[in-house]
Amino acid sequence: MIWKSLLRLLPVALLALNLLGCSGGQSTKEKEVVAKDSLFTDSVFTLNEELIALTKTINQSPENPENYHNRALALMKVRQWKRALADLEIAFRFDTLNAAYFTTLHTLNVKMGAPVQAENAIEKALKINPKYALAHIKKGEWLFYKREYEPAFTALNQGLKLDPTIAEGYYWKGMIYLEQKNPVKSMSSFQTTLELDPSFYEAYLQMGLYYSAKNDTLASRYFQNAIRTDSTRDEGWYALGMWHQNRGSFDLARDAYLQLIKFQPSQPLALFNLGYLALGNNKLDEAIDWFSRSWEANNLYADALFNRGYCFLLKGDKNRAKLDFQKTLEIDPKHALAKARLSELKS
Repeated sequence: MIWKSLLRLLPVALLALNLLGCSGGQSTKEKEVVAKDSLFTDSVFTLNEELIALTKTINQSPENPENYHNRALALMKVRQWKRALADLEIAFRFDTLNAAYFTTLHTLNVKMGAPVQAENAIEKALKINPKYALAHIKKGEWLFYKREYEPAFTALNQGLKLDPTIAEGYYWKGMIYLEQKNPVKSMSSFQTTLELDPSFYEAYLQMGLYYSAKNDTLASRYFQNAIRTDSTRDEGWYALGMWHQNRGSFDLARDAYLQLIKFQPSQPLALFNLGYLALGNNKLDEAIDWFSRSWEANNLYADALFNRGYCFLLKGDKNRAKLDFQKTLEIDPKHALAKARLSELKS
């Protein structure tokens, strides 16, 4: 059985939810304040303390566009993209020539997978205010996504010249250096990012990945710092789990994956690795359960299905093993291990 130890950043799931509607006269405790979604009547979105405070501010000054912009930014922190867009649209009704609003609209469109709108928004922001530093930084980030690295450097440097305290600018320069195979400059940029913003999750993660590749124990420290910054994201927990797993610390790896799935129960790679670890301990029924959950989370994950079949084979259930190997090949016709096992079962 071959485990492909590929660490990647997983895309966050988008929740298609409407603008939160919380009336000023609502009398509840903070954790009981909710906004029910009109599109999905069975879903409930819980407001955090920042959103509660911003909603109260809006109720007190409903004609101040900055209040809606601030709440849009807060909603983006918790990945409520459509709710944030609704707030931003209200802000635009009061102020159609605000570079900051268009810069936020750019970021929001990037998150929502609308590239044309994203590019239009950042160009509009810079047209309104060519000296708005954050707009230049966001343009540099956008050009990084497009793999236009030299123009990205130009935009980032222009933004940092206007405001050298924007941590994001150094982070994206670090990412470009990483793509250009220049680890020394890349790590220097990430260090600067963290000096300016000690809560910059992605910079901790990139530093951890760098030291992990060098098998340096500093990797664990950086991954843990990322988790302290935001324990609800999967990348830090997964990276920490892989770090321990690759070093043979299987119990610590298992703990990391279990923590991850508390926040993201359908993260297929963590579920797969829990199955892998259970299989390594000859806990076949437990392994089958984890591999099943991994495949259910991503039904194109051929390795999860193959490994479940392998567990069935070890249990002596050749019929179910054969079915899983066949399904594996339906997903990935070139899956060598599934071909080999099927051949053995037919002989």
